[in-house]
Amino acid sequence: MEDNLNHTIDEVQKLFYLIERNRFKMAEALLGKALAKDPDNIDLQYISAIIDKKTDRLLESEKTLANILSKDPDHFEAKFLLAQVHHEKDELSQAEILLIDLIRDFPREPQYFASYAHIMMQSMNLDKAEKLAAEALRMDPEHPGALTTSILCALSKGNSAAAKDQFSNLVRNFPDAAFSAHSLYIILV
Repeated sequence: MEDNLNHTIDEVQKLFYLIERNRFKMAEALLGKALAKDPDNIDLQYISAIIDKKTDRLLESEKTLANILSKDPDHFEAKFLLAQVHHEKDELSQAEILLIDLIRDFPREPQYFASYAHIMMQSMNLDKAEKLAAEALRMDPEHPGALTTSILCALSKGNSAAAKDQFSNLVRNFPDAAFSAHSLYIILV
C-alpha cells in the first residue's frame, strides 16, 4: 500500500514538472497511465483539469472540476481553478461567486483577493477592484496580480502618479517580466 502511495506521489511530481515546462503531450501520456491505474484519484483528476485549462480545453476542464467538487466540495485548488476557467470564458459572475466563497474560507490568501480585484476591474467596478487589490497588497506587498490591477485601476481613474509609483514597485520586484514592464511603461509615459 505504501509503495503504491509513493508511486502516486512520484507521478504527481513528474506531472507538475512537465506542466511547468509546458510539456503537455508528455504529461497527458503519463497522466493517462496513472489514471488507468487509479481513475478515482482526485489529485490526478485535478492535474487533468490543469492540463485541459492550459491547452484551452476549458469545457473539459470545467467538467472535471465540477466532478471533483461534487465529490469534495472543499477542494480549494479545484474551486480556484474553476474560477479561473470561468474567468477565461468571460463568465465573470460565476468566477466571482467562487472567489467570494474562497475568500470567506481563506481570508488571508492574497491570490484570491487579487483575482477577485481583476474581475471587478474587468466589470468596471473600479472602486471595489482598488479595495480588493489594496487588501491583497496589504497581505503581500509584492503580489504581481494585485500590483497590475492596482496600476490599471489608477490609470483608469486618471491617477498617473499612483500608477507610476506602483509600476516602479512592480518593475523593482519583477525585473524579468520585461513584456509586462514594457507594456505598462508605454501606457504610463
